[in-house]
Amino acid sequence: MFDPFVGRRTLTPEQWKARAEAIQARLQGLSIDELMRGSHGAGTPHGGAQGQRRGGYDPNQPRVPAGHPDGGEWTDDDRWTGHPLVGARFAASRELPPIGPLGGRIPLILRRALQLIEKLRSDNLLYDLFGDPTGSVSMLEIDGERFFGSNSRLPLYTSRDQAEADGLREKLLRKYPELRRNNIGEKPMDALYHAETNVLLRAARKFGGTLAGRKLEVVTDRPMCGTCPMMLPKVGLELGNPTVTFIGPRGEARTMRDGEWTDLRGYE
Repeated sequence: MFDPFVGRRTLTPEQWKARAEAIQARLQGLSIDELMRGSHGAGTPHGGAQGQRRGGYDPNQPRVPAGHPDGGEWTDDDRWTGHPLVGARFAASRELPPIGPLGGRIPLILRRALQLIEKLRSDNLLYDLFGDPTGSVSMLEIDGERFFGSNSRLPLYTSRDQAEADGLREKLLRKYPELRRNNIGEKPMDALYHAETNVLLRAARKFGGTLAGRKLEVVTDRPMCGTCPMMLPKVGLELGNPTVTFIGPRGEARTMRDGEWTDLRGYE
């Protein structure tokens, strides 16, 4: 019998909690039929002449990646077939060349950054019990030094990260009182605890609290949430107004500068 825990390191209580929350969220997204048969069960798919599922499921059929509103669902949409987090994962390399200027190299930047993120996930067991990635992870590189950020639910997120995000939240609420809600942890301020903001705060910490004058590329292995586009330009202004291009897991890219988005680019 396969033992999923063989060869794995002992998890901390925080890691177990993160896994439990991920499993709960995953189960809530399954239909009764999927729960009854087990969404990750084994068995021979029963395909028709056209390869359609009939009375079973095809384990090779792609799923919508986690982080998307339909994450984990079976899909026939070929948008996801080539997604880097569907099917076999990238083989991570310890020695990768630095990320260079954008130009037409978004696919190369994306591929190499996702390799490094995958290595970080593997080293820190950032998967649920089904082996699917949990949370979101971002990466950027400055002068050959790599910085990683995560959302606040992952065990990579530290008490210092929390304190810096809390301090940034208070600054922004004073400057933009219209953003205040009865619960300051609600949208849109939740974006300050996401991977995109976290990686910028960690990089700024290294450089005396500012990223002024820099041109940066941030790669995240999950699509950007609905509130990040509202909050990230404000975060950028607080960190010295760098020019930052955010690249999503399918190559979708947008650049911010001077408190606003300057362009939106993507590739297929």
